[in-house]
Amino acid sequence: MSAMHVMNEGGVVRNIQFDGTKTLPERMRRHKQYYTIGDYWKMDFDTSPRTLRTLAGIMRRDHRVIRWTMLKLGEKAEDVVTSPEQTVERQSTTPSINSPFWL
Repeated sequence: MSAMHVMNEGGVVRNIQFDGTKTLPERMRRHKQYYTIGDYWKMDFDTSPRTLRTLAGIMRRDHRVIRWTMLKLGEKAEDVVTSPEQTVERQSTTPSINSPFWL
């Protein structure tokens, strides 16, 4: 639901990662209930500040969400996305008798 909201508002979802069901670091209360376990997941996305505010409102009202955090990773896409590493040419060496990989 969160990813669809970001995409419907013109944002880009880069990655969604589920980290499993875990014991919470402490007992947490949300929507008049106490919780000791929860599902952990992470979503990397790019969107406008207005969409961030509406997404926070959706998270606040969703009874399935106990806690959420939004972290800003950078101002521009170049700050967040790393460029692929350049290929480095290596000279091949012939294994010697003393090499552990000699067969």
